[in-house]
Amino acid sequence: MFKQLSFFEDGTQKVGVASHLRQAAAVAVSACAISCWVTVTHAADAGAADDGTLQAIVVTATKRESNLQDTAISITALTGDTLQERGMSNLQDIISQTPGVSFRSNGGPGTTELQMRGMQSGGGQMPTVGFYLDEVPVTPAAQSNNGKVVIDPNLFDLNRVEVLRGPQGTLYGSGSMGGTVRLITNQPDMHKVVANVQAIGSQMSGGGFSRAFNGAVSVPLVEDKLALRVVLSDARDAGWIDRVVSNPFPLPTNPELGCGLFGCVRGNVAAAPEVIRHKNSNFTHTTGARATLLFQPTDRLSITPMFMYQNARAGGPSTYDSDPGTLVHYQPLDQEEAVKDKFTLYSGTVKYHFDAVDVTSVTSKWTRDQTTYQDDAEIMQVFFGTPAFTLAQGGLGQQPAFELDKVSQFSQELRVSSNWTGPFKALLGVFYSDYDSLLSFDASLPGAPAILGQGTISFQDQPTKIKQQAIFTEMSYKITDRLEATAGLRRYKYDSDLAVSAYGVALGNDINTAIKSFEKTSNTGYNPKFNLAFKASDNDLLYVTASKGFRPGGANGPVPLTGQANCVDSLAALGLTAAPGSYDPDGVWSYEIGNKLEMMDHRVVLNVAAYYQKWTGIQQQIHLACGWVYTANQGEADIKGAELELTARITPAWTVSVHGAYTDAALNADVPEAGGIKGEQLQNIPKYTGGAAVEYSVPLNAKYKLVSRLSSDYTGSRRDVFGPLSSYNLMDFRVGVSGDTWTAHLFAKNLTNESVNLSTATPLTASIPLYSRYVSNQPAMFGLDVSFRY
Repeated sequence: MFKQLSFFEDGTQKVGVASHLRQAAAVAVSACAISCWVTVTHAADAGAADDGTLQAIVVTATKRESNLQDTAISITALTGDTLQERGMSNLQDIISQTPGVSFRSNGGPGTTELQMRGMQSGGGQMPTVGFYLDEVPVTPAAQSNNGKVVIDPNLFDLNRVEVLRGPQGTLYGSGSMGGTVRLITNQPDMHKVVANVQAIGSQMSGGGFSRAFNGAVSVPLVEDKLALRVVLSDARDAGWIDRVVSNPFPLPTNPELGCGLFGCVRGNVAAAPEVIRHKNSNFTHTTGARATLLFQPTDRLSITPMFMYQNARAGGPSTYDSDPGTLVHYQPLDQEEAVKDKFTLYSGTVKYHFDAVDVTSVTSKWTRDQTTYQDDAEIMQVFFGTPAFTLAQGGLGQQPAFELDKVSQFSQELRVSSNWTGPFKALLGVFYSDYDSLLSFDASLPGAPAILGQGTISFQDQPTKIKQQAIFTEMSYKITDRLEATAGLRRYKYDSDLAVSAYGVALGNDINTAIKSFEKTSNTGYNPKFNLAFKASDNDLLYVTASKGFRPGGANGPVPLTGQANCVDSLAALGLTAAPGSYDPDGVWSYEIGNKLEMMDHRVVLNVAAYYQKWTGIQQQIHLACGWVYTANQGEADIKGAELELTARITPAWTVSVHGAYTDAALNADVPEAGGIKGEQLQNIPKYTGGAAVEYSVPLNAKYKLVSRLSSDYTGSRRDVFGPLSSYNLMDFRVGVSGDTWTAHLFAKNLTNESVNLSTATPLTASIPLYSRYVSNQPAMFGLDVSFRY
């Protein structure tokens, strides 16, 4: 589809003056970080054990159980209890408290694109960060205009979240170049009834009332043989962006060369007569269900089928117009911009324990349907230069651009892991996936036939199929009691097919002369990993790792050579007569050194890591001046970084945690086709992120305990294709009382009510010089969170 017209804004971001409170918060965070560093000179979950030490966490990042602090991977793990205690309900909450992880968003449910250790996901058809529900890979839509966006699942009743940083290509395969995020659910309890119920209500500053209800129950159906766990959720989040319809709607002003018939400057929309105001139009309503059955016919065999469903709908995206810069989207015609995201998963895990090995089989089938509507009336007026917006006045009329991203995937993994005693451990597995993705886009106008000759501006149908097969192994050997070497290798093969049918005014054709193309790509390769871990003491782990990650190549849709939006001149400027039909895999080699240290009788945990990554053959989007985009392998990047996580139980009542990351991710040469400049930070990657939190917990009496937490999280400045985005710092506060079976918390999210531009939204059709649409963060929210456990 036609995107990124040659006339852009200058990219200047409107940034308000920081409040004194925000400045004070930033200083406090910095002081806390420095103080903690000097005192102790990360670390996992800051949960505290009853004996005054920090809680140990068991993870399965290596596809076998291990203690977090004994696992030679840079990994952050948060338990489900901690997620609930801190009020962390979505992916962005996790990202804000994890070093080395960033995101971009398009402002709707399920429109978050994850980035880790500088590995942006702009080009290609696969992500750079793997995303797993239990052991099921959940891959974003291949051709979506929203980007490589993952589902945003409800985090209630999880066992834990694991964030693995650095390439995980050996055990987790393609799309895990930067790292992998794993959400691990709670399993049914065979022996007793377990229940957890949560109710949340909150009021937003300048918005409405939000509420959420979550419930989980686990019931043993047959003692020691069969149990069922069911989780239900329903949440409605109030919006804070208004959608305003004005009439008459002003036309652009100040015409200049290349800016269309009327001009490059948006009219004074804020002063136009208001016809309709849809208050808080970006509300969301999300419902979900999860059911897990655990069947253990013998002590050696377990069978665990699982079903998950989630349906999210937003009345509109959380975006506002950069001009005039208030939390409003202005429209000439009343067009709703709903966003819908529906996800369904069926999976089955079978485990069998032999005397010498464990065999695990994971089978899954999931589907995801995401639909996005966009108001394009103003965009089309600029593009075609009509004298008005309404049909009666010679305009093109209402224009709801529509995109459907439909994805399904079947996957099967079978692996065998050793469980014998001795210095040698081994794991061997095979993996297969069959992935189908469909992008269907339609921009049609009721007034177009009279003015342009046909009603379809652009229609595209792009089905993508990717089949992957892999065999992988990882072996380790304890050279001494304290020194262990690990080597892994994954052999992969993929086949990718892209079929395209496209027509419309923008392409200079109609349905009878639609462009049709078919591109097929395939590749075979290897992902190795080498790790050396040394236990300097029982509480001090040093490790070095060299590992490789990759993502598959793919095919491009056609770039038009005819029609109003033809790209002949734009391609010629690059020395091309046509856009390339396909692109190759890109890959990264990562070299990391890390240290995991526990001190002061397990009251202080410090984890640090430093790394260097070489990213080659980068899959980059090439934005042509004609407004179209294709992917090509362009350039290399050097990424250098360091991460720190510190948790200190200073006293039985006080716990302090600090996290931070430095990410220097830059091209090592100019890439003019992609707009890349040598030494410039890669797009959407902040160089600095970090945060700090202070927790206070003290018994009130024999039954009740007072708990409180103040956190502050910082994201540094970064840039996207539209221009710079400013740094920001957000603070949260919680205070409450907990008993044996219940907790009640008062909370404030975004305590200082900071207004932040998280991203610049990517339009479905074209950018125009009049304004951009910024993705807004949620204003301050104050509420009550009550939960009961049985």
